[in-house]
Amino acid sequence: KLGGWSMMQIAREEGALLTLLARIMNAKSAIEVGTFTGYSAISIARGLVPGGQLLCCDVSEEWTSIARDYWARAGV
Repeated sequence: KLGGWSMMQIAREEGALLTLLARIMNAKSAIEVGTFTGYSAISIARGLVPGGQLLCCDVSEEWTSIARDYWARAGV
């Protein structure tokens, strides 16, 4: 479905690293610029402290709507 755009995805290991970094920093908030399909945002959000917030910015409504669906499915 994503065709050549799929190269913009981060690897599973990178997602785990983002979660770990947010967790060991005891991060309460984070900002992500550019979301694509939302995988890195999910990874960061999972590492935030309970009640933490992630501000995710993207100029593409198409990609953001895809990301919103994945965020909802991930419960973040």
